[in-house]
Amino acid sequence: MVDSVRYATAGPVRIRAAGSTALGIRASATYEFRMQIRRRSVWLVLGLLGAFMVYILTGSWADLGDTAAAKAESWAMLLQVFIPAAFGVLLADRLPRDRKLQVDELLETSPAPNPARLIGKYLGVTAATLVPITIAYLVGLAYLVAKGSDAPGVLSGAVPAFLLITLPGLLFVAAFSVCCPLIMPVPVYQFLFVGYWFWGNVLPPQVLPTLSHTWLAPVGYMAGRGFFHAFESTASGLPQATTADGVASVVLLLTLAAAALVAGTVVLRIKRNRR
Repeated sequence: MVDSVRYATAGPVRIRAAGSTALGIRASATYEFRMQIRRRSVWLVLGLLGAFMVYILTGSWADLGDTAAAKAESWAMLLQVFIPAAFGVLLADRLPRDRKLQVDELLETSPAPNPARLIGKYLGVTAATLVPITIAYLVGLAYLVAKGSDAPGVLSGAVPAFLLITLPGLLFVAAFSVCCPLIMPVPVYQFLFVGYWFWGNVLPPQVLPTLSHTWLAPVGYMAGRGFFHAFESTASGLPQATTADGVASVVLLLTLAAAALVAGTVVLRIKRNRR
């Protein structure tokens, strides 16, 4: 009889807890999206950098591939060269901002648990910062169509390329950029991150030992080479990437992003308990 009562009461409690978590994620994500999308620095930095990448595209579009789909896939990889560096820098101050504005203690009194607020913040600021990047990507695709590539072919390459090359790397960068400033000053993280990006993603492995063209590189080279066989000429001397390499890279990047969020939740809990 006692076990039956415990079971009957535990079910609604778990449902209410799950509902509170979902509501907390949604509320936090909505708020953070609205705040981030209004930041002038997001539009200024990513707008100028996106325009610069489109300018580079106009001078290299003929060499991106033989088909419309290949050109779109290569454009996705080209956009990844510099955009994620600015993306990570722009996200690094999101959690410290709460302490600076002295709203972190107020957020502690809300019914949403810490994990829900952190995940909501991550989703909201990531989605908002993706907006100008997506616009730059679409402008580049429109240019490819204007230069004679057929629109259906461009679209058939653009959608999977964005989902497999661009998005996993940016989700990885966003997770670490949101969580790492919990354990180090924002300027220190930004400096280290920019250095890591150019060493571990842009620098060719023929020049210096680097993470570039490995599963761990969020720039998307491995996914681009493995799934679409794009930019293989830049990987001369390296083993040809396979579809399995592309899958492994995407899965690993998303797993590490999830691990960073879990670690961030733990750090927040420790800091809360020390107060």
